[in-house]
Order: sequence, then C-alpha cells, then structure tokens
Amino acid sequence: MSNRRMLLLGYLSTLLFPLRGVKSRPSRPPSLLTMQPVAHPGDPVTLGTGPDTLVLTLAGNPDPAKYNSVAVILDGVAVAGPLTISTPGRVTQIFTIKGSWGPLPHVVQIVSGNLPGLGLKNLWVENVSYNFIQGGYTGPNFDNRGGPDVVAALKVWDSAGIVLTFKIPADQAPAAPTPTGSATITGATINGTVHAPAPLADLVTATHAGGALALPPGTWSGSSSVGTACKIIGAGMGKTIVDATGIEIASGKALFVPRVAGVTISDMTIRGAACSDENGAAVRDDGQGIGFTLRNVEVTGCQDGILTFASDITLDTCNFHDN
Repeated sequence: MSNRRMLLLGYLSTLLFPLRGVKSRPSRPPSLLTMQPVAHPGDPVTLGTGPDTLVLTLAGNPDPAKYNSVAVILDGVAVAGPLTISTPGRVTQIFTIKGSWGPLPHVVQIVSGNLPGLGLKNLWVENVSYNFIQGGYTGPNFDNRGGPDVVAALKVWDSAGIVLTFKIPADQAPAAPTPTGSATITGATINGTVHAPAPLADLVTATHAGGALALPPGTWSGSSSVGTACKIIGAGMGKTIVDATGIEIASGKALFVPRVAGVTISDMTIRGAACSDENGAAVRDDGQGIGFTLRNVEVTGCQDGILTFASDITLDTCNFHDN
C-alpha cells in the first residue's frame, strides 16, 4: 500500500471514531463530506473511554426520512463523528463522549453538514456540558439562540456547513444594571398644579386627555404607557432625564408607550430602555395608526430609538445617538 493511501486512511480513522484523548490537532474542522454515516438508535449513546465526560443533548429533523449528522470537536481536536441523530422531530437524544482532555476551560464545536445519502434540515441543541459543567453558546449569532450565554433550545434552520461553538464554563451573565434615578418624582405638575410625589406611571395616569404633565429637572427612573392624548413636558434636554436603566419597561416595549393618538413628549432626555428581546425603545406606539410627537427630545442608550406600527410620527429638533 502506498504511503499516500496509508496517510489518507489514518486521517479518516481519526474523524470516524472518538480519539480517546489523542492530541492530534487538525488545522481546520474536518469536512463531513469525507465521512461515512454511523447511525445510532434514539436511545442514549456513549462513545469512548476516559475520565472526562462531554455530554451533548441534540434533536434532529422531524422528517423521519432525513437526519442531522454532526461531528464534535473539542479544543480543535475531532473527538467524535459523524453522529447521526435518529430521533424523530423534537425528541432529544443524548450523546455521551468519554475521553481524557484535562481541566477547564474548553471550547466545543458542533459541525453540521450534509452526508452522502442523508439530508440535513433542522438541528436543536438542548445542552452541552463537560464533567457536569454547563457550556455557553458563543456563535454564530442566530436570532433564536436564546441569549449570548444560554444553550437552551438553540435551533438552527438549514444548518448545512454551520459550526456551532460553545465555551465551557459559560460566561457568567452580567449583573442587572442598577436604576440611576429616583423612582418617585417630586415637584411634577399637572395642568399647573403641583402633584404629590409619585412614580412616573402614576403621574401619567393622572393626566387627563388634553392635559399637560410637567416633569421637573432631575434624573427620574420610570416607564409608562400613555392612555390619554396629553403632553408630557420636561425642563429641557439633559435637564429632565427619564431613565429606564434596570427596570421593566412598559408592556415590555418602550419607556413611553402611547396607546392613543395625540400624545406629545417634549424637552427631555430619554435613556436606558431595554428588554429581554433586545428591542426596547424610547417610545413605541401600541398599534397601527396611533403615532406620537417628539419635540426637543434626546434619545440615547436604548436598544432602539423609536418604533412604530406604520403610524405618522412627528420629530422636531430631536437628537438620537448611541442606541
């Protein structure tokens, strides 16, 4: 047998079977097109031997005639593959891969691709762990991946050729930001009459249609829907600051959410609007055709500036930056 053929067979054998701790390091992820499928039943599968345990919980294509096949790479070393996920639909299958890879940290990559005779459509990743330490997903960025450090129910559509990367241990989630202003506004007036100290939402609720709520200078922590056609007026950009940092925004949408037409917000800075779907806005109307007016308003530090449902929006001398 020629040396060239022996080298080729040796390389393929490292891709088709767990390496069991062998530290050969391919320069790039192996091509699944060169692999032959190894079918497994839907029951849990254990591969290899060794003191360390890598566990993958995966689900595949709902079409029983098609399967998702993946290879697994740990720190640049192919440790298993291809693994053919043989469960129908959203039913998960657990793959336990044993080896000797040493202490944390580690980087795990799941490489998906088309194998001869097999289709590949959808792939779900429910869990990646190493010696019972949870992994965190780092990329690529899929909108439905659940968060920057959350593996749960990562779903990849048409995942041929995708390399999913996980870091173990997962990064710790950042601490929730602390509100920067007072939740109780003192010195606000409604139609020229001083109102008792109250949260922003209570002041807005107390302002009837055609009325005007004036917010004093200062940094105020709050968020509110606006249910009447009223005016909400500050003392000027940078003087009256309404800050949603670290609090739940109205309806999970925006710092101000006009629910009726005719709302005007003016002379203030709005900042810090955020929500779990990363779509928090400074102002967002609650439905098509509602709209709103912003006049002399600064919007900064929000996930989105403003959002609307195909409504008429009036912006007059506003400043949007760093959103």
